[in-house]
Amino acid sequence: MNISVIIPYRDRKQNLEILLHQFDNQRNTFVSIEIVIVDLGSSVLIDNIVSKYNNINHIYVDYKNIFSRGWACNIGAKQSKYDIIWFVDVDCIPHPLALNKIEEHFDPENPNFAVNTPVIFLNSNSANEIISKGSYSWSDYLKYKNSRNYWIKNQIDGTSQIIIHKELFYKIGGYDERFVGHGYEDMLLHDQIAQFIPDFWSKYPDKKEVAWSIKKDLVLTHLYHGARNYRSQYMSRYTKNLRLYKSLVSQNVRKNNIGINWGDINNPPKI
Repeated sequence: MNISVIIPYRDRKQNLEILLHQFDNQRNTFVSIEIVIVDLGSSVLIDNIVSKYNNINHIYVDYKNIFSRGWACNIGAKQSKYDIIWFVDVDCIPHPLALNKIEEHFDPENPNFAVNTPVIFLNSNSANEIISKGSYSWSDYLKYKNSRNYWIKNQIDGTSQIIIHKELFYKIGGYDERFVGHGYEDMLLHDQIAQFIPDFWSKYPDKKEVAWSIKKDLVLTHLYHGARNYRSQYMSRYTKNLRLYKSLVSQNVRKNNIGINWGDINNPPKI
């Protein structure tokens, strides 16, 4: 089985090193992976990290405006070489057996398949422990998973960490590149996937949020981090993105980026 792991990235060098180390530890003869890092204008070079590992495609885009996760993911998808793509944020760490689990669950012959991964959010205690060690083990995972009070901040059904067949991703038209800054490009994609896979999500009867169907053993662990200098501008887009999301959902939009060459390095989103 072949998997392209796509990492949208900007200036999280320490987290990136842990993430790449974790994936490198999981390489096996049954699953072949390439890692596509789409670097939207980082100020700190990462060549010394990337050079330690094989089969990494580091794409640097000279773009200093508000971070656009959807655009970065689309670039990665267009540049990836395998049919199965997995979007992983740089502040997440995969389950120590994630690649084996993907091989068990994912049918590469089924182009109409997608699954999102649940996320455990660490607090500063556990995140600092991982950062100081620079690695993440099976015993770490069990400790954090089974002891919520001291180690765990929250646990949710993830929306942005998704595994999807490239044919379905292209059919939808990738992430909508009108979403810039924080929020909702992932929610829209999930709603659109559900139009092709009816049982992909279901609504809780007593809550507004949506719970998507997941594979419980594909959990990602999210490192704790404080606010960064660029995040105030990044977060300021949240309300605008929410309005756009609600508008598109009300219109039942099935396909994104119609009429544009999406995922194009030379065609950044309009701010």
